[in-house]
Amino acid sequence: MLPDIRDFFHFVDMTENYPFTGTGNVVKFCQGLARINILNRILVVLDNDTAGREAYVQLAKLNLPDTMRVAQLPALVHCRRVKTLGPSGIGYEDINDKAVSIECFLDIWTSEDEPTVRWTNYSQTLGAYHGALVQKETYVRAFFDRAKRQRNYDFSGLSALWNHLVEVCTAASSRKS
Repeated sequence: MLPDIRDFFHFVDMTENYPFTGTGNVVKFCQGLARINILNRILVVLDNDTAGREAYVQLAKLNLPDTMRVAQLPALVHCRRVKTLGPSGIGYEDINDKAVSIECFLDIWTSEDEPTVRWTNYSQTLGAYHGALVQKETYVRAFFDRAKRQRNYDFSGLSALWNHLVEVCTAASSRKS
């Protein structure tokens, strides 16, 4: 996807040896970068979930340098009616703004196992539960396996995500999107 610009991006691997896990630590990390007035161009990407929204609100209050942009994952049509598990049992809900993680942009909506979100923590600030995709590692493994073979894989979600992030990076008037 977009081979003409992919060399402009370097990604921090958040899974191995990363000392700043969780959105609270990402906010603190960004505060530190803002204080030293970092000159590198940085894009902070937050999930479109309750924790990501809370972090986004906190980051919007900071005086970030013009070189830093903050983006949340965009809402997805597929996420308007997703199976959920919570204190009141099984249901179907719109998980946009409450439980959309990057795995939701993979081709998981046609899988044999219906994607399911489990409600966990409650945010007093936003008045909403935070949810997480159940067995998300399974979807990631399937992505790498199927994408390698490039058979029957729908890349439209990832393409939409990539376009959204490029748009945030190239927007002239707003640092946060």
